[in-house]
Amino acid sequence: MQQFTITEEGLKKLQKKILTSTIPLYLFLLLVIAILSGVLSGSGVNSSGLILLLIFVPIFTITIFINIKRQKAVLSSYRLTITEDSITREMHNTPSIVLLHKNIQEIVKNANGSFAIIADSKINAIGVPQYIERSEELEQLLVSIKPLKVKTSTPWYQKYPFVLPVTIIGLIGASFYSNNQYLQIVGIAGFVATLIFGFIVIQKSKNIDFKLKRMSYFMLIPILSMLYALIVKLSEL
Repeated sequence: MQQFTITEEGLKKLQKKILTSTIPLYLFLLLVIAILSGVLSGSGVNSSGLILLLIFVPIFTITIFINIKRQKAVLSSYRLTITEDSITREMHNTPSIVLLHKNIQEIVKNANGSFAIIADSKINAIGVPQYIERSEELEQLLVSIKPLKVKTSTPWYQKYPFVLPVTIIGLIGASFYSNNQYLQIVGIAGFVATLIFGFIVIQKSKNIDFKLKRMSYFMLIPILSMLYALIVKLSEL
């Protein structure tokens, strides 16, 4: 049996990476709130919307630091165990993933040096960070289980992470600000489909901790609200 954890230097780099990826996400959420509350409307500054925005700014700031601290605790507990017949990934407050060697369909080595160990479900694949200790020894073990599929380039959705947020903003804009009824319906339907897909992925994934899974139930509020709006729009046709 062999066990691997993330190096101390790797934890620092991952923490920095989380910070640089989290801040743009929260800025995006603030922009959405600003748009929906009318702060950025052409009719001038909406005082009630501005107050709402000022309330959310400190909340989001505190949330960022809490999230970074939580993620650091989760990553610090990362443990990869390889035995004669299975590979197990364990992390604090996160469902464990156990993959039998015979069920592993693919082992991918990414361009940045990380690994993805895939069995029946890509959602529940085992991700191995690039900052894992004894990486060369680990790679030899993985090769003995399954030949590696080496990727020399980064997927487009990782290179351009802003594409999805921009798409969502477009759907929100079409839903609330377009005068075209058909465009409104397409925007609402696309927005609802995106939220539902995200909710399902979060609930099924064993790579997401239990706290985030519980918090994701709040997504049902906008989902149900937008579904109601979609039904109303369709009834008006």
